[in-house]
Amino acid sequence: MVHEKVIQRKSIKSHDFTIKRRFNEKTKDKINGKPSFAKLDKIFSLYIRQRDADKDGIIHCISCGKPYRWQDSDCGHYIGRQHKATRYDEINCNAQCRHENRFEEGNKVGYREGLIAKYGEKAVEQLEMKRFNTAKFTQFEIGLLIKIYQEKNKQFKEL
Repeated sequence: MVHEKVIQRKSIKSHDFTIKRRFNEKTKDKINGKPSFAKLDKIFSLYIRQRDADKDGIIHCISCGKPYRWQDSDCGHYIGRQHKATRYDEINCNAQCRHENRFEEGNKVGYREGLIAKYGEKAVEQLEMKRFNTAKFTQFEIGLLIKIYQEKNKQFKEL
């Protein structure tokens, strides 16, 4: 009788472990019903790439200037995503070719030149200072940003 209870407990624990193993990044949109950074990143990236595309759907890489379809580009960050204060700053994020973003570590020199041409020297200097600020997002703020950028993406679809 005692032995059966032990077996039941083990099977419950192994079942819980199996469920936890199945929970991976792809299903991590919400944790306990809360919005996540992964979902916000995806929606924000879509917005930035569509924002920077012309009417034919072509972007010009902020770093190298070469043309690409917006679907074949990345949302590049001048100041890395680990700096939360600039992670969702629309000046910090621009459409960038995948080669520059993934294999050239963002080509920061070319990126900075592209930012100056697009926004001006003063805006870039302010952005560079903003990286030293600290930011912490609440679940409410993440959810709000998701809704804002979903609405902006919906406007692009209507065009």
